[in-house]
Amino acid sequence: MAVKSSDQITIVDLTDAYSVTLTSESASFAADKDGKALNATTFTTQVVALRGTEAVTPSITAADIVKSDNLTVTVSTSSPYSVINPGISISIAKGKALANNVGEVDIPVVLENGITLHKKFSISAARTGAAGSSMYTYVRYSENANGSGMTTAPTATTKYIGIYVGTSSSVPAYTAFTWSKYVGDPGSSSYTFVRYSANEDGTDFVSEPTADTKYVGIAVTTTNSAPTAKTAYTWSKYVGDDAINMVVTSSNGVIFKNSAIETMLTAHVYRAGVELTASQIAELGTIKWYKDGGTTAVATGATLSITAGSVTNKADYEARLEG
Repeated sequence: MAVKSSDQITIVDLTDAYSVTLTSESASFAADKDGKALNATTFTTQVVALRGTEAVTPSITAADIVKSDNLTVTVSTSSPYSVINPGISISIAKGKALANNVGEVDIPVVLENGITLHKKFSISAARTGAAGSSMYTYVRYSENANGSGMTTAPTATTKYIGIYVGTSSSVPAYTAFTWSKYVGDPGSSSYTFVRYSANEDGTDFVSEPTADTKYVGIAVTTTNSAPTAKTAYTWSKYVGDDAINMVVTSSNGVIFKNSAIETMLTAHVYRAGVELTASQIAELGTIKWYKDGGTTAVATGATLSITAGSVTNKADYEARLEG
């Protein structure tokens, strides 16, 4: 079964010790088909540092932060970092892109006695799919089975009809057509009908293309009435798809103390930068969850509840949209 998109999140369980977490560790921005940001976008995250159960004040120096190209990072001058003082702001300008559509910000967090822990914030581009190619249909006639000497209109001697469906905006050579005999015994006729559908098998086809029709069907018959059965047509795709991306979030962070784990993981699915509804996701396939690189799904659905019994020290959870 094909994996259309996936994302992974790590849940960590710590005993009393120094711990640092970001209130948000990942984000995505809407981008065009080349990965360039459609709008200037800024993400914020706060730093939370603990020694056991006691909150400590972290120190963050902007000059020490390592970031991917085309990202801008600023640090609040106030501490401790809180909702009032956002802490870390990460921005990408309109028209800028990330290498391979992903970026990362490595944040060194200095604690008491010079102890330094690194936290990473990841960013991905939710790209718009490439526009489907314009398709053209041409019908020609010929006296010859291979289509040589083709004409634009049938005559008394043309026994063969040629169909071309492709991206050429001008009529191609006769070799680009698919030829079939349409004249049998004297007096017989052949008719060509073109229909469009949003479904690969031609279900619910219509006579005119719409924004939802991605498939074109061709039927050549001996009657002058268009076939009403979808199976009478030969169907092919003529409109491209939009890119699909997935982002996994945790409702209660990713680091917990002394097995006090209680959070909900959610897999968000985007197409062309717009989050899909449950029914739209169902049309594409099923979201399945995998733990620690396993090949057998531990759960299905857009959400996954994680409790103390789910994690020993650390666990990696990956959501995949399969269909």
